[in-house]
Amino acid sequence: MTRSILQSALTSGCVMACGDVLCQIINPSSSGVNAAEEASTSSSSSSDNGNNTTTGKREENHNNTKYYNIQAMIKELDYERTLRFFTVGLTLHGPIFHYALPWLHRVQFCRVKRLFGNWQNHALPKVALGHVTLFPAYTAMFLGYLGVLEGLNFRENMERMESRLPDLLIYGSAIWPVANVVNFAYVPLHRRLLYLNMIGVGWNAFLSFQTCNGADEQEGANDGSNKGGSNNNKSSKIRSRYLSDSKSFAAKAAVNSSRN
Repeated sequence: MTRSILQSALTSGCVMACGDVLCQIINPSSSGVNAAEEASTSSSSSSDNGNNTTTGKREENHNNTKYYNIQAMIKELDYERTLRFFTVGLTLHGPIFHYALPWLHRVQFCRVKRLFGNWQNHALPKVALGHVTLFPAYTAMFLGYLGVLEGLNFRENMERMESRLPDLLIYGSAIWPVANVVNFAYVPLHRRLLYLNMIGVGWNAFLSFQTCNGADEQEGANDGSNKGGSNNNKSSKIRSRYLSDSKSFAAKAAVNSSRN
């Protein structure tokens, strides 16, 4: 049973979107969810302190706060960002690996066969070949394509690629070789992209964190070390593209005013 390219593209798109949502839930500061949670928590605590409510009343308010937090989390998710990750999976990751995995499956290594035999269809050399060719090429294309979807110009896109690509290659080298050995040795060919996507949920959450939140921290450090110059203007311009929307800042301002 062959897997159609549409299936591969849709599966990869959904997995990358799920990875981004997972990142926003684990790290809500990247999407502004924490501000809404903080506002709801502070409002509930102030009402408790002001009215001296009973323990049962406080438990009821606490349950209401939990329900509100879930609603706020869903409302404050950055769906445009999630859509960008879905688009990357649909139009880049899925089509590329739909053809790349069968290509690696057909590669034969005669000398390796003499030394090690046909251990699970030459899994080790295929993993090595894919990791030095497909992995760096796809990661670079991912960063560049995501930057285009975010509206970065060429210079901004290259600056982010230069800062994030080495880290992603290092971290990926600790994860994907092991995962791909299992993939090529034991997973049937028509299930390999599905296996990669299952592992990729966590990896895509990490990619989302690195590309969206990690850029904020790096640019903030650059602002602290390079005060009052053209470098500040460049970094602030790049950083502004990764800030959460105005609702998050409005919620934070409301919290500060209520505390004062």
